[in-house]
Amino acid sequence: MKSICVIIQYRLRAILCGLVALSASLLMTGCDDSRDHGYFDYDPPSGYGALILDNQSPTDINLYVDGLYVGKVGNYSDKHYDFRPGSHRVVLDEHDGGRRWSGDIDILDGRLTIIKARFDFNHSRDYWVDVDLD
Repeated sequence: MKSICVIIQYRLRAILCGLVALSASLLMTGCDDSRDHGYFDYDPPSGYGALILDNQSPTDINLYVDGLYVGKVGNYSDKHYDFRPGSHRVVLDEHDGGRRWSGDIDILDGRLTIIKARFDFNHSRDYWVDVDLD
């Protein structure tokens, strides 16, 4: 009976050590959740950079770049657009024209320029916008 208890004890120790090792490896590698951490898994084509519009608002946003309509990004979603490197004038316009934001952004070769847009509750006619490079 004692030898069976010793065998069970060694097996439980081995299982426990395996679980500890697995937990440690998961903590060291982490998880990739692009929406929570702001990282987007996209590589622009050679000679281009990408603009990513991350719409964090409950309404659709129309995107204009250098005076031209580029597209619509649905509520709580994101979309990427490829552009030649350089400075570009960007306008965000709520689908019904209620909210608006404009600014100059830089597109860098091979890089992502991320525009995060959400409602600015202090100014009801504007978006709160963060621009980041990834």
